[in-house]
Amino acid sequence: MSNRRQNANSSTHGDTNLPTETTLRKGANFKWTPSSLYRLLELYDEAVKMNNYRIKDPTSFAKQFMVEKFNEEFGLDINYKFFKEKLDTLKKKYKKYRELLTSTGISVDPITSEIDASDSWWKDREASTDFLY
Repeated sequence: MSNRRQNANSSTHGDTNLPTETTLRKGANFKWTPSSLYRLLELYDEAVKMNNYRIKDPTSFAKQFMVEKFNEEFGLDINYKFFKEKLDTLKKKYKKYRELLTSTGISVDPITSEIDASDSWWKDREASTDFLY
C-alpha cells in the first residue's frame, strides 16, 4: 500500500444546529450534523431492535418512539416521513460508496477516513490528469 493518502473526510462540522429553548423547528429548516445523523441511526437501531430485528422497518410504535425522542432531543416538530427520507438518502449514498470501493480497488481506513491505494493506482490517476495542463 502507498503512503500517499487523501483525507476523505476533509471538513469537520460543529454542532451549531442545536435549538434554543424557545424555538421549535419544522424539518425543512433543520440542518443535519454528524451528531444528529448518528443519533438518528442510533434511534433507528433501537426501533428495529424493539421487534428483535425480525423485520426490516420499525413497527408503528417504534416509529413513534423514534420521532418523539428525536424531537425532544433536538427541539423539533417533525414526523417519521422526514426520517424515512433521510434514511433512504443515506442508504443510496452507502450503496454508491460500496460500489465505488469494490470497482476502483481502493480502500478507506475506518479510523482515519483516509483513502488508501497502491502506488500503481496513484500513478495511473496522476498520468491521466497530465493532459489537463
